[in-house]
Amino acid sequence: MAMAGGASRAAEGYVGPVYLDSVGVQQTPGVTAHRPGNLEIKIRDGFTVPKGVNCESVYITTRKENDPDKRMFALLMAGHLAGRPVKLQISDDPALQTFPGRCSLLWVEVMP
Repeated sequence: MAMAGGASRAAEGYVGPVYLDSVGVQQTPGVTAHRPGNLEIKIRDGFTVPKGVNCESVYITTRKENDPDKRMFALLMAGHLAGRPVKLQISDDPALQTFPGRCSLLWVEVMP
């Protein structure tokens, strides 16, 4: 059934270049919604949420299933440790979310 008017759809957009405050991976089940392997990044000074995307503007969390080979994690760590900015593609798709209200990571580029 299609919904007209204010139907909510998942959106994607690009962020950056931005600097990362932290990059982390949950290793054990916690009291939060995190499961082992989930990735969380904190953007220094936050970011401008792309038009049409609906999520908070500081943290981006990603299910381990969205980065099974840990390539995005490796790029994020490389950028963070080198103090280089990164560009990100994010999505507010509920099927990809780790936490309600936070976007998930789809793509990473470390800037020169």
